[in-house]
Amino acid sequence: MRKKALISVLTALMIFLTACGGSEGAAENAAGDADTSAAATEESTEATAADTEAKVSRDAGGLGGDSDLPYHVGPWKFDEYGIYLYLGEDYRWDAYNARGEITDSGDYIDNGDSFTMLYDDGTPDDEYIIEDTGLVDQDGNTLSKVEEMIFLPTKDDPLNKTISFHGQFEDVSVDYPDTLFASDREGTDNTIIFQPTIGNHTADARCSIQISEYELKGDHKRLQAGSGPAKTSMVNILNNILYNDYSEQLLKVIDTDFKDCGTYYSITGYTWFDSNIFPTDDGKLYKGACEVRYYGPNGFCTVIMTIGTPERIEEYHQISQNIMETYSYTTDWTTSPKTVPSQPGKASSGSSGSAYYWTDSDGDIWYWNGSYNEFISFGSDGYIDDGEYYESNDAGWDDEDTTYYESNDAGWDYYDDYDVYSDPGDGYDSWSDPGDYEDTSGWDDY
Repeated sequence: MRKKALISVLTALMIFLTACGGSEGAAENAAGDADTSAAATEESTEATAADTEAKVSRDAGGLGGDSDLPYHVGPWKFDEYGIYLYLGEDYRWDAYNARGEITDSGDYIDNGDSFTMLYDDGTPDDEYIIEDTGLVDQDGNTLSKVEEMIFLPTKDDPLNKTISFHGQFEDVSVDYPDTLFASDREGTDNTIIFQPTIGNHTADARCSIQISEYELKGDHKRLQAGSGPAKTSMVNILNNILYNDYSEQLLKVIDTDFKDCGTYYSITGYTWFDSNIFPTDDGKLYKGACEVRYYGPNGFCTVIMTIGTPERIEEYHQISQNIMETYSYTTDWTTSPKTVPSQPGKASSGSSGSAYYWTDSDGDIWYWNGSYNEFISFGSDGYIDDGEYYESNDAGWDDEDTTYYESNDAGWDYYDDYDVYSDPGDGYDSWSDPGDYEDTSGWDDY
């Protein structure tokens, strides 16, 4: 922290007492003296009570303190920064950065109207002036008393708050940590944005998670026919969303990851974004994870877009996954249009290892992943060749299956099928050629 010395300033609170009395004659003087004495005693008592009430108010939380401790003991937060100052009951202080790390410590002296801060080696730090609303340092930075210190988000934060969507999904909610601030996207229904609670003046100010419900268009028969055809559709839905919403900022799709989760399909695109993804261009590149989930034929898909710095994107992406584990939307829909057998069938020719494709008695295709069976497609929509699954070229899907979604924003039209990949799942095709970026974070391991 290492602040310069401060000039102590005190705003004094004055309590004015008024005495009353007076008499005419000796007898009246005696009565007047008695009245004056009584009035003075009453006023003195009131003044003492008022002074005590003011002190108790300050001690009990006028500045956010604990009633059992002096008003100043506890955490204080710089109003404009993600920095905390903790004043201990033992006249010790600690400074915490936005990650919860102690950056400085020392002793402090209570001057009554200010606190003199000393480092452990005895050198002076700052004086913090006591005002009615909090503390002020010599540079004019203000500090407010807080109940607890909240730091930058981590994947281990408890999900101790709940928020519901507005619009058609108002009955759907998610839980999230208090290290994130949740808000609606202005002018848009069915969208929640999460940003770090104390992100100001930190790199995390450019990290966010957005959960939205997008309206789908078309018949989507592919999404009802097993994970084989569904994967192609999910790739196209992902591409449409990225192309429509982020075409001017998207530099590169690093990789895609498709999952059949039993009660929904998921596909995630890992991306590089240009710095103009934010209103204020800082010239840096940012990473993103755009996940699309399909929970069945309800006419919508759920999109979870996470954007962050290369150093923090994985942390925020994991937080988004933690949040989505509490997503309250449920249906009776499953990704398999047939009853899932508990055991695998005979491996097809060319299969190797504990995971393989196989065909049931109806000619439909399944995948034994080593733990359970996944329905891949009806036999008319795909085939197995040398142990690999392929979608039939004559599957008979209509053109309407290639129009996928419409944003909730007014004036946005849905797009026809748009596929940036030469082959679905090819992780190194993109809308533009931004060049190669060396990635040492492990994010491109996907």
